[in-house]
Amino acid sequence: MGRGAVELADFPEHIRLLLICVNKILKSLGAFDAVRYSWKITPERAEKAELVVAVSRSIIVGVFRADEWLPATKANFPDIQDEHGNWMKQSGRFGFHGSDAPSNIKAQYIGKRIPPKWDFKGNPIRYVNFV
Repeated sequence: MGRGAVELADFPEHIRLLLICVNKILKSLGAFDAVRYSWKITPERAEKAELVVAVSRSIIVGVFRADEWLPATKANFPDIQDEHGNWMKQSGRFGFHGSDAPSNIKAQYIGKRIPPKWDFKGNPIRYVNFV
């Protein structure tokens, strides 16, 4: 790799990943709050992901395990600040309760670039290895 090049992440075919682009909100929130809340997503499909991966400008900034996907309401996410909550415009949006992935898994991904075939093109959600 040349100077300034970022290593590509390896996405093994046996692991289902949910990639979420957090470019617009990462600076105002940490990676966990940026990725866990308010996405137009099908929860039944999202629940099949083994890992939720926060991506900013094609670089992985966080890796998490989602325990439960819930509608994006104040009752389900009381710790989300009101200015981010935008509570009146959350119909059809979901978020998850979860935690950091184990440190050995985070080390495999954080700081690496997503493979070009998984770049975001208009939709902030990408399902990797879902059949």
